[in-house]
Amino acid sequence: LSRVQVRGLPRRDLGGCLLTVIAETQSGIVYDHAKEHGLTPCFASGGSGEEEVFTFSLADVPVSRDVALRFYVFDKAGGLDAVKHSNCTLSKGGQVITYQNPQGVRTVGKVLFFAQWHTSFHRFPSLHLARHEIDMVYSKPFSQFSEAFSLEISINDSLSALRPVPYQELQPVSYHGLPALRPVSYQG
Repeated sequence: LSRVQVRGLPRRDLGGCLLTVIAETQSGIVYDHAKEHGLTPCFASGGSGEEEVFTFSLADVPVSRDVALRFYVFDKAGGLDAVKHSNCTLSKGGQVITYQNPQGVRTVGKVLFFAQWHTSFHRFPSLHLARHEIDMVYSKPFSQFSEAFSLEISINDSLSALRPVPYQELQPVSYHGLPALRPVSYQG
């Protein structure tokens, strides 16, 4: 994964929000954007917010098989960079993410939306997901996510030389829900 673009303003009803994204594969969390870049402000710069584009650089993280991107929203934070040097805990099921800095200050986020796919079913370098294809967005009112809301997921071309997974090794993909997650803590 090299980049994810959120096209359209998330939480239009609030004028935007603070977001982060984590990337998961079957082996667990492979990238935490907040630990690298802090929280990302996604607020309207004027207008309806439909034309807004928010870019998350993901440092060319290699992924294969089942991949999930979870976007977390934060109501309050002790600064955009407050989570960079924090310990992180992900709740069972991945619905809540908690960052705790060395001084004990906690920053808590809740999953806002997520997307998942299997790498063998898509031709990269990019994958476009429309509003109706993004979990926890398609059922929300247009006042929260516009009709044009979408995700653009990019894979670096240099990574396309990775060996494709033979058909015999493919794992079944469930239509609903992400792989079962255990509570996890890690330090950055």
